Amino acid sequence: MTLCKINKLEIQGFRAFGRNAQTLEFPSLLAAIWGPNSQGKTSLAEAVEFLLTGEIVRRALMASGQDEFADSLRNAHLPLGMDVFVEATMLGIDGKEHVVRRILEADYGKKQDCTTAVTIDGKAGDEAGLAALGIRLSQPPLRAPVLAQHTLGYVFSAKPQDRASYFKALLEVTDLDEFRGQVAALEKEIVLAENPLLGKFTLAASVPAAAQRLKPFLLQVPGEAELTAAFSAAFEVSLRRKARPRPPATRSARRVSSRCLPRSRRRRSR
Repeated sequence: MTLCKINKLEIQGFRAFGRNAQTLEFPSLLAAIWGPNSQGKTSLAEAVEFLLTGEIVRRALMASGQDEFADSLRNAHLPLGMDVFVEATMLGIDGKEHVVRRILEADYGKKQDCTTAVTIDGKAGDEAGLAALGIRLSQPPLRAPVLAQHTLGYVFSAKPQDRASYFKALLEVTDLDEFRGQVAALEKEIVLAENPLLGKFTLAASVPAAAQRLKPFLLQVPGEAELTAAFSAAFEVSLRRKARPRPPATRSARRVSSRCLPRSRRRRSR
């Protein structure tokens, strides 16, 4: 199965990104982005969050300081009327390229969430459409598979189940859970085929005339009660042997053992 992969990212007017759209291409599976402080690395990570979820998790984690994020998504130097968007050209799990674009319609307010609109290949999209491309989102608040410095504290304090689902989405291993579920479903459908010889033996034993000849063979096969009794008896014997005290060494035994000692130590032992 082909994994979902971002081939190109285009950002305009989002946080540290200005009026000129910035384009980043990712030709390989691994990319490293380096830059000094305050050069837009965090804005780039949050642009991916915004593209996938329509929000940034930093505001959700800072419940006491949400007012500070008012008008925080739109670049302050962007002219009025210019769109704020994040667009990604990505390879879907179907092996085809798709264009996902999210536009900011209204920024955060002091007590108001932002509103956005997402399109997939030019048509209105939603979370189900993103899932069809292979984009798996976790439970709130860390829905996007983006691990940043300000999310580490929440990751390690979250419930184990929430933390596991987040890392599964981050490392793209959710397909293993689907495979395990499919195997479990098939396991219920698997029925061991009955041995045809045993079937014939059981059928023949039900015939009185044949049962007389098969009786010696039936006696050799222990039943469930006999096996249970045998296991219980063996278990009790082993317990008695462990609990039995060891007899003390006799004088003759000490004398025999002293013969193996040197003469200088033999007198002391006596």
